[in-house]
This record gives sequence, structure tokens and C-alpha cells, in this order.
Amino acid sequence: MTIQKIKLVSKYKTQKMNTIKINRKLNVKPKNLNVMKQKIFTLIMIVALVVIANTTFAADGDNTHPYVGTMKTYHISPITVVTNGTLTVGYDGAGETISTPRTGATAGSGELSSNIFTTSMSEIYFDITYGTDANAGDGTITVTVTDNAGTGCSNNITLAIDVILPTFTVDLGVDPAATCQTLGTAPTDGSQDAASLGYTAVQFVVTPAVGGATGYTYNFTLTMSGNTIIDESSVPYKAVATSGSLSQSGQVLTLTNVPDGATTITVYVATTEGSPTTLTGTAGATPTMAYNSNTINGTITGGTRSVLFKTMPTIGSFQ
Repeated sequence: MTIQKIKLVSKYKTQKMNTIKINRKLNVKPKNLNVMKQKIFTLIMIVALVVIANTTFAADGDNTHPYVGTMKTYHISPITVVTNGTLTVGYDGAGETISTPRTGATAGSGELSSNIFTTSMSEIYFDITYGTDANAGDGTITVTVTDNAGTGCSNNITLAIDVILPTFTVDLGVDPAATCQTLGTAPTDGSQDAASLGYTAVQFVVTPAVGGATGYTYNFTLTMSGNTIIDESSVPYKAVATSGSLSQSGQVLTLTNVPDGATTITVYVATTEGSPTTLTGTAGATPTMAYNSNTINGTITGGTRSVLFKTMPTIGSFQ
């Protein structure tokens, strides 16, 4: 019994000495445990900074340059607390709305209750819907984590946000660029040729470039010269557009409230015989884009497009 007791005491002393040696190497002392916890906490938040700064970008701007009035989702990982703590999200720009932080990627999944962040959690997601003022909306996201339910140390991470307007340009195209005019149906009495009864359709394609913006509408004008297009009262040969609202005043076409994407304007020209003729479409006033309570002036590329009507023989009548 005495020998066994001596062995147990000796084993205990050996384990204690080994622990002391390890702690000395790691510079860990009982009174420094809280300091070490804070260092670990700080290191984890530094890693999280890299994660939030590299959040995946999507349409309507990216996560650090969102377009006005759009919602962006942010993800921070990893986050670790030693004991159950709290987590809050703040933003100092104007007009924003911040969702409740959550542990799930899907909106509403795993929302924090009373901002409590527990030891079993390791990441958060939250959404911010930005205001419609590009200047006042700029700000900084601040996520603050406090260990031990508010009585421990706090750490934070920030991300600067520049709220912007999308750029807006419009390209004008034409189809076809050169063509023989469309023939009509010549009467069987030999009094007229087919060309004198023809109407040729020409399509002008209006294509906006909006830098990934969605949910916008735009306005555009197009003035025709050269050949005369048929007035809109001449159904079925009036000018039409595949989307938006099109109105015609003489040789000027005005497109309004065109939704996302390109639209095609079809105009009709009476067939002319003899020498080649040209129909030219010229973009008019500066195009405008309506986007989340903002009006954005655009620029035009390819502002003038023409279609060449080739030489058409003239035929008289049967005599």
C-alpha cells in the first residue's frame, strides 16, 4: 500500500510538472486566461473581416457598391464567443433597413433572439436594403460582438459602403442594313406593277446597357429622315414596338416606359422605284432611365442607323 501510494504521488507530481512546462512554453498562466481568450477572439474577428470583404457580388451593384434602393446580403464567418454573448449590426448611412441577423443563408432562418449569439453559433447572415439617395446613403456597416452576454469584452468589424446609381447607355441598331423593297401583289389586269403597291418593314433595335440593374424602365426618341415612314393612322402599317409605349408625331417616334431589356421598333416605308433611297433613324433627346425613385440621364452609342433600299426597276402597264 505504501509503495502504491508513493507511485501515485510521484505520477501526480510528474503530470503537474508537465502541465507547468507546457504552460510556460505557451505563456499561459491562470491569471492570463482572460487575456488569451480576448486574443483568440480578436484573431477570429480579423479572419471574419476577410470573409465579409470578399462577399459574393450579384446584380444591382455589388456588396460594397450597391445600387440605390437595392437589398444586399452579407455573411460573416467564423465568429466565436467563449460564453454566450451578443451580436448587433449597425449602419450610419441614411434610409437603410437592416434585417435581424440570422445563422441561416435563407431570409428568416435561424434569426437571433434578442441579439444573443451563443457558443454553438459560428456565422451570421443579414440583409441591408439601401435608401434611394446615392449621396446620403453612403456609410459604414459595423458588426459588434460582445462576449459573456454583455459583461465581457467587445470586438467589432466594419465595412465601408458606397451607394451608387447604375450607368445607362443605349445602343441603336437596324435590320436590315440594305435590302430590296417588298413587293405588293400586282393586279391581274396589268394596270400596275408589284412595286407600286409594296410596303417594306424596317426594324430598329434599341438595346440598353445598365450595369446589371434590374426593375428599371427607360424612355427614348427616334427621328426618321430620308424615306418617309407610314403615319400611325395607316393601319396595319403603323410603327409598333415590342415593349413599352410608342407614339408617333410625323417622323418622330417616342418610346416611354420600356421595361427591362431591349425593344424593337418596326416602321413601314412605301416602296419607291428607280434609284436607291435611304431611311435613316437618329436617336433624339438624351434617353432617360427610371430606377428606384431616381431619373438617370443616359448616353447613346450608334445614335444614327440607316437602311439602304436598293435600285428598284420601274414597270409601266400593259398597253
